[in-house]
Amino acid sequence: MSTDKKIISFIIPAYNAETTLRECLDSFILDGLDDKVEVIIVNDGSIDGTSDIAYEYEVKHKNFILINKENGGHGSTINVGSKKASGKYFKVIDSDDYICSENLLNYITDLEKIDVDIVLTNFITKNVNNGSARVYKLGGIDYRRKYEIDLFCRKCNNLSSICRFHALTYNTAFYNCHNFILSEKIFYEDQEFATLPFAKAQNIYAMDLIIYNYNVGSPNQSVSPENLTKNIKHMQQVLFRLIDESPVHGSLAVKNFFLLQQKEALLYLYMTSMLKSVDKVSGRGFAVKLRGRVKKYNYRLYFRSSKSFFVCYLLSHTGFNHKTMEKMQQYSLYRQLTKFVR
Repeated sequence: MSTDKKIISFIIPAYNAETTLRECLDSFILDGLDDKVEVIIVNDGSIDGTSDIAYEYEVKHKNFILINKENGGHGSTINVGSKKASGKYFKVIDSDDYICSENLLNYITDLEKIDVDIVLTNFITKNVNNGSARVYKLGGIDYRRKYEIDLFCRKCNNLSSICRFHALTYNTAFYNCHNFILSEKIFYEDQEFATLPFAKAQNIYAMDLIIYNYNVGSPNQSVSPENLTKNIKHMQQVLFRLIDESPVHGSLAVKNFFLLQQKEALLYLYMTSMLKSVDKVSGRGFAVKLRGRVKKYNYRLYFRSSKSFFVCYLLSHTGFNHKTMEKMQQYSLYRQLTKFVR
């Protein structure tokens, strides 16, 4: 590997990813970019052929690095990869997704010219079952403009719903200077990744480029109804970390952003427990206890999330479930429901 500092380090968390890893890694191979792009594959204790495949790429491409580690969860791979990254910036791409290669050159060219803490790019979701796609873009802001974080949070009119793991690129020095450590051995810590650095960031920049292709619809994903229900305690752990680490000082706009992120996390806890779970009685009981705990820890969040709780509670009594949601998604009604309950 070249010792020259890269412009961008891509961190690829990989666990038992032998069926998807090649497509992911191939998307980073473009002529003339080896000296600017670093690809760090963090094998999280896989027991299939993930490590062998990653090693092939490391041997063949001088800018690919393989790190083998014991299993610690998705957050642990980012914790390790961000410390290893030599790029001016770093971005995380999951091993079952891939980069939009056609936009990579423009992305890197922009990154070379700017010096900010956070960069946001557009992303696209593609359903692996029916091929449907949706592009996520920021609203209310000017692209290719450096904003102070306070102004950006005030101007962007859909920041909480668009500011996700898939949209984010972080300045490596900024991220490591503040020693952000994501929760390990749990799912859904990507909400920590998409929220906590905003409390420390000074500035932000957005590009009108689709960089991340996020594949959805697989039953193996952590966001499938079955896995959401099974791992609901992980979601709860992340929610209370977002509450615990809410900024005490700083701008009102950033504090409001944290509140919106907390509301989003709480909404999905309510939807998972009361609408996606098979046992509706148990799910409603979980939600009631959770609501009481939120009231104790953060009354403002408790008050601002009342509508989402009561709507989900009432829908739960009608037999509304994840299959109903899937049907609604086909007609864009799911997005209308989630907007309403927010």
